[in-house]
Amino acid sequence: LRQAGPEAELAALRIGITFETMGLLVYRRIAPLDLVVELAGGMAVAMWRKIGPLEERIRTEQSQPSSAEWFQWLAEQCEASKDEGMPAYIAHRGWTP
Repeated sequence: LRQAGPEAELAALRIGITFETMGLLVYRRIAPLDLVVELAGGMAVAMWRKIGPLEERIRTEQSQPSSAEWFQWLAEQCEASKDEGMPAYIAHRGWTP
């Protein structure tokens, strides 16, 4: 996203809002961290790696140090809680409803 155009920045904003909301829900203990880690933890970490530099730039340019604060916090919590077990699509391949 170094040279992100308007469409990429809008997509990053939408992703950021989603993870920002999840982060605050986890912090307030409305959503359990283990559920969020299992549901979207890997994606939160991957997206922060991509979008984080853009957010850092926004924080600096707009003097807004709290921009995406809960997104970053969630990604850091997910990274710390990472389980290197077998991916669900392999571990639960034989599952039937």
